Amino acid sequence: MQWYYTLTFLVLILACKNEKKENTSLVSSRNLIHDTISELFILDTAQSIVYWQGSNWKNTHNGSIKIKEGKFFLKNDSIISASVLIDMNTIKNLDLSDEKERQELIEELKSQLFFDTENFQYITLDIKDKHFIVDSNRVETRQALLTMKGITKPISISYRKGYSKDAMLITISALRLNRKDWSNPSTGIIEMIADKVVEDTITLHAKILLEKK
Repeated sequence: MQWYYTLTFLVLILACKNEKKENTSLVSSRNLIHDTISELFILDTAQSIVYWQGSNWKNTHNGSIKIKEGKFFLKNDSIISASVLIDMNTIKNLDLSDEKERQELIEELKSQLFFDTENFQYITLDIKDKHFIVDSNRVETRQALLTMKGITKPISISYRKGYSKDAMLITISALRLNRKDWSNPSTGIIEMIADKVVEDTITLHAKILLEKK
């Protein structure tokens, strides 16, 4: 049974516990732009999760994806740089009760048609430009880089921030992406199949809770 999906990611990242982690970080702090007075904030991935929602021509399904890690440098409550890794090999379905259907759906999402997780395990969101604009509703907008299936593209993200003494909550509003922007030309036949049944838009929402290192 074939499944073809337009994915709408509903990302909920909740950080609440300080647990000991192995020193196997894929996000090097040395690669993030910062200065001597900026502060490092860490995403607690033990309590972090991504919720996704996807549709084909007749059904809508949902599930979860784990976050590998995330690091942010902040200065005077402003983001200087950041990097977040989403582990696509952890994608799960939560709404199907039939195990066979659930497995077929996950295999399709991991295939070359979508995320090609055998070759590209992570989706990465990077912030390297410290400049942003803010509107009258205190919504900040800035440029970022999204890497998916080995292809990096610039995107614009908008978000709100909330503060406590040693933590920050970042809520990213609807981010619409076109999956064709992250398509490899060598998979043209696969893309032709997808074009017949899949819309191109991917929408991303995120809530990120950061804790001061």
